[in-house]
Amino acid sequence: MDMAKNEGKNKGKQTDEGKVAKADVKPAGNRWLVVLGGLLIQLSLGSIYAYSTFAKPIGAQFTTTPITLQLPFVVGLATFAIVMVVAGRLQDKKGPKIVALIGGIILGIGTLASSQAKDIWQLTITYGVIAGAGIGLGYVCPIAALVKWFPDKKGLISGVAVAAFGAGSFVIAQIAVAIMGSGMPAIDQSFLKKECVDLTHDDGVAINTSSTFSGLNATNKATLIKHIETNNKTGLAADNSFYKKFVRTAVYAHFDLTKSFLVLGVMYMIMVVVGALMLTNPSAGYKPPGWNPPTAAPGVSLKVDYTCGEMLATWQYWLMWILFIMGAITGLMIIGNVGVFAAAYSITAAQVAWIVGILALFNGAGRVVWGALGDKIGRPRVLFLMYLISGIVMAGLFDMVTGVSSPDDRFMRLTIGASAIGFCFGGNFAMYPSCTADYFGTKFYGLNYGAVFTAYGVAGATGGLLAGYLTDSSNPITHGDPTAWKMVFQVMAVLCFIAMALTFALKSPQATAQKKAEQKDKPVKKGNEEE
Repeated sequence: MDMAKNEGKNKGKQTDEGKVAKADVKPAGNRWLVVLGGLLIQLSLGSIYAYSTFAKPIGAQFTTTPITLQLPFVVGLATFAIVMVVAGRLQDKKGPKIVALIGGIILGIGTLASSQAKDIWQLTITYGVIAGAGIGLGYVCPIAALVKWFPDKKGLISGVAVAAFGAGSFVIAQIAVAIMGSGMPAIDQSFLKKECVDLTHDDGVAINTSSTFSGLNATNKATLIKHIETNNKTGLAADNSFYKKFVRTAVYAHFDLTKSFLVLGVMYMIMVVVGALMLTNPSAGYKPPGWNPPTAAPGVSLKVDYTCGEMLATWQYWLMWILFIMGAITGLMIIGNVGVFAAAYSITAAQVAWIVGILALFNGAGRVVWGALGDKIGRPRVLFLMYLISGIVMAGLFDMVTGVSSPDDRFMRLTIGASAIGFCFGGNFAMYPSCTADYFGTKFYGLNYGAVFTAYGVAGATGGLLAGYLTDSSNPITHGDPTAWKMVFQVMAVLCFIAMALTFALKSPQATAQKKAEQKDKPVKKGNEEE
């Protein structure tokens, strides 16, 4: 508390550094209040990771294929990443408050509009383009402000700033399932008759998705009716049988997507706007009490702040960009498809919501834990560990889940595997923001990190569409066989192991310049100039 008060007494005058708006540069401020505002914002923006919760109801209510079902999520990720570049430049010029405010309003509008979508294409526009743009505008603002307030703990604070983004989908998933299921009709014999073409036929039942089940004789029909009448909505998957698949599909068709998107749209708008009002930048030259920036070796003067153009001219940027793609693609593929994979192996909607939620909690925890560890042992070493763990898990995930016959055992194993991937995936969002600040400075941080973050959009599109393509029934190799997921997971594992090897080459421009100067036994050029 005393530290917060002392920090609030630091005063200074506005300079042109970062071209930050006067309204956002206060001579006195409390950096912990900025943390709170950032958490409120990121909790709502993390809604994009809850898409798996909506995926099966969307697939039951709209005409989709495995590829088109991924479009709202994939387009949302791409829009998020592209718009973030623009948002970075805007927040460098105007400050984080106004940009985050606009982002919250657009996110709310996009989610509200999603409630009126009539097909997957309209949902791609509302959820993917509009809401994705709102997320892109809001995301960079808390991070950019906080790395300036916490130059002494860049990794930890970057992790904390985005932890709520990952954990937010846990909250959103539970709220969404509760809202979507609130308008369900009674699941009884009357409900069953509405979902069947003709319950009196013994040769099969065609449900609302045009799937036909064979072998439904009189005994099976009686068992099915009893099963439905004696189980509640969340207990419909008591056995691993034909009945469970039938009931699950019928239930998805009645989930209330409209109400869910309406409630969530209003909630997002309120939370992001309130959080944005707490965002400020510190005074130019601000240093936390007791902290001084690191200095170069005697006789060596190193460049600290890079413009975006200067950053793009370095090999370090491109290596970071490639590593970010390889690290993010695995997590995004799991987040966007875990519900679809789970459904193929008799895991229920309620269990999927728990998988998504627990994964989100580990995603959030990973951002803090890996961020703090990166401050202690270095970012490249942390990235090595993250990619090693992800590669091992992805290589064995399919066999681990499908190697048991009990749906409950599959649920537990998928939860463990997905959570491990989520934990490592979350580390990307602590490592790359802090690497950007370490390597290229904070003066042009908003635009610079926006350029780094475009890797996330590439990863989102690649991972989601690859999974959809390999599991599509029209695929000439897999023919939509559920075992195609093994191929998807193995491809992800290979990418993780390649990224792990590349981390050995990752070094900051300053470290590279200093080593070069030492080897030549002469200093690099003085001042804030290129070598």
